[in-house]
Amino acid sequence: MARRVLPLPMTMVHGDLQTDHVLVGADQGVAGIVDWADSGVGDPAFDLAVLTLWHPERLPDLLAGYGPLPGRTDSVRLRLGLYWMLRHLGSAWWMAAHGYDPSPDVAAVAAGVRVPDLYVDRPLGRRIPGAY
Repeated sequence: MARRVLPLPMTMVHGDLQTDHVLVGADQGVAGIVDWADSGVGDPAFDLAVLTLWHPERLPDLLAGYGPLPGRTDSVRLRLGLYWMLRHLGSAWWMAAHGYDPSPDVAAVAAGVRVPDLYVDRPLGRRIPGAY
């Protein structure tokens, strides 16, 4: 039933694709990705949302290398915004539960998340001339 309400592309996802889990080689390219404990089948936009959580301005370059995400542009924007919010909420809970300061994530949730306007009515995953 959920797929009829909001059909999502399903692929293999890392589930916790933060920069600490990306190994960079001497050539500055990705040498590997570690910590697959949270991996499973899901929406690829979730991994991209986690990877750009604190740096949404890096999303255009990431998408240029990644390629287009499945789904309409407005759907991708909605999913990224939702995943950013969910990640901040989950991170705030984890930080508080483990004795760390959750205030940066709490502040991000209070401020709301906003997917950059760059993506409105444009295909994702392609460079837009003059936008960089």
